[in-house]
Amino acid sequence: MAIRQQGFNTVLCSCPWLLHEPIKGQYDFSGGLDVAEFIRLAGQEGLRVILRIGPAVGRPFDGAGLPAWFADEPEITVREADPAFMKLCS
Repeated sequence: MAIRQQGFNTVLCSCPWLLHEPIKGQYDFSGGLDVAEFIRLAGQEGLRVILRIGPAVGRPFDGAGLPAWFADEPEITVREADPAFMKLCS
């Protein structure tokens, strides 16, 4: 890996919810979205991984990484201690 050749020992990677559950209830961890394989490959290269996961991972993702289907759920108040939101996040 080029990053290892540059002397780095750790990579920071976001795991945006919007990519892994683009449609409510349909999860995708295949191909380039295979988080476990990414971590395995990094480990083989001697790299540590800081994985940003959660209901919001920040930039550069629209909505901080929250799935677009949240817009179809008007009863959910995002980024608050709303029970419906918390249930989806847990």
